[in-house]
Amino acid sequence: ATTSLMGQLYDQLAAAQGWLEATGVQPNRARRYLTALYAGALANAAADGDAAAAAPGAPGSGADVGLAVFEQLVAEQTPGGINEQVICRMRDAGASQALHDGLDTVHARLTGASRPPSSSAARSRN
Repeated sequence: ATTSLMGQLYDQLAAAQGWLEATGVQPNRARRYLTALYAGALANAAADGDAAAAAPGAPGSGADVGLAVFEQLVAEQTPGGINEQVICRMRDAGASQALHDGLDTVHARLTGASRPPSSSAARSRN
């Protein structure tokens, strides 16, 4: 089901590029900036995950680091800063729950199962 996130990612990038263009940034510059920003963030998350998996005894360590890496990266955002501001706005707007709901419907479509409930942890972060 999570392979369906690619289109959502492109949609988010398109929305961000449209916003940048509306503020006067040239289209190619906006696209290059956003792809570099996301590529850097994803590389950082991958490196942090690899480091956590290799660090025995550390919280979230071991082969199965789960959500710990992403949750830690979110927690590292500056309190009251611009990243936290957007995180809060998106959560308040229901973006996290909408993502879980979308994944639930794709999962049900692919498996033929009835729609599974999203995790309570996701609902509490929303």
